[in-house]
Amino acid sequence: IVRDIIDHYDGEIKFKVIVHDKNKGLSGARNTGLAAAKGDYVMFVDSDDILAPNCIESLIKPLSQKQYDMVVGDFGVFGGEDVFLHLRTGECEFLENEPIAVAVKKHRLYSTAWGKIYNSSFLKRNEISFCEGIMHEDELFSSELYCVINSVYCIPDICYHYRVRTDSIMTSIKFERRQLSCEIILDEMYSFLKKNNLDRNPTCNDLLYRLFSFANEISWRHSPEEYNKTYSKYRKLVNRYYGERFFANNRFRSFVRDSHFLFPSRIGRFILNEERTIRTNFR
Repeated sequence: IVRDIIDHYDGEIKFKVIVHDKNKGLSGARNTGLAAAKGDYVMFVDSDDILAPNCIESLIKPLSQKQYDMVVGDFGVFGGEDVFLHLRTGECEFLENEPIAVAVKKHRLYSTAWGKIYNSSFLKRNEISFCEGIMHEDELFSSELYCVINSVYCIPDICYHYRVRTDSIMTSIKFERRQLSCEIILDEMYSFLKKNNLDRNPTCNDLLYRLFSFANEISWRHSPEEYNKTYSKYRKLVNRYYGERFFANNRFRSFVRDSHFLFPSRIGRFILNEERTIRTNFR
């Protein structure tokens, strides 16, 4: 379909189609595109979603004033009944890392890779790419991104339409594969923080904790029994420096939130579940 459209296209835009010898999955396709990209900015689009007619025009408009690391647009959802968190910032700019991370924690910025454009040199300079062979790769990609990004512009225009399908990969995937992916994500995030000397950074520790909560949320939604099993496993992956995390955060609310790490797993998972219930009801 793509080749047929290109063959009948008459204009100045140059297209390049890159074909893998074998299917490398979504992350592999994105990484190949990022490595081959020549432009100042890149955008990731899922094959079953739809771009708004003015998507690119809206996203590049702020770049006439400043070269942001990322420009974020709002998005719409169609094809299902699930409720998604949309962009909650309104039109604004962030010019420091900490307020960006705070916006992520408060669910004012979403963590999917689509619906945004990224400065190519920023991604390559910080060696941010997609972990191949896992599910929920956007969560890891965005968490690493939000650890180092320093400038973001948000626009209220709906630029992207996300399609929900009951037979999609995400809805049919087995829990065991999701669980393994979460283990890899937590391990990769921990390695990223250590590699970049960010393991004592309070903001980045909060982003790691966010992934920890995300992994446990998946287990809880599957079944309370699986949550009881995976809590201990996930905790070990982020528990390697929990003492450092307490001293790094130096904030009472963070200390209370992380206190479940100090108790045996059977007690810790109960405390975390209570915290999760309060957080969910508050939203």
